[in-house]
Amino acid sequence: MACRLSIALRNYMLQDCWFANSSYWFGIYAGTRPVLPSDTPAGTLLMSWNGFKFGTASGGKIVTPANAQQPSFFAAGTATFGRLQTKYADFLDGSVGVAGSGEQFILTTTAIADNTVRLGISTITLPGG
Repeated sequence: MACRLSIALRNYMLQDCWFANSSYWFGIYAGTRPVLPSDTPAGTLLMSWNGFKFGTASGGKIVTPANAQQPSFFAAGTATFGRLQTKYADFLDGSVGVAGSGEQFILTTTAIADNTVRLGISTITLPGG
């Protein structure tokens, strides 16, 4: 039988351990998502945000508020996955889509043509078991 985590512990891990500071980099890529978040992405980096911030953890989830910060634009393409990274290592990745798509990270559009795309409200869930 697997270990289970309480909601309080999941909230603590999300809020106080993993997402306690704002020194995160978040990139949006085109191409195939790597097998593991630690694998080097083979896709094209389309845009990124520096100093990415999170909201408050609740119910074993942490929400990224809609981000009005203008991203750095690198290339045009169709966004397929996003990667959150600290200055030390890759942290996590997930698929991207528009509101209602059910993807992990929400953008105003996945057709990236310039730096007018914004990150919508996205939720990261730590499973409880």
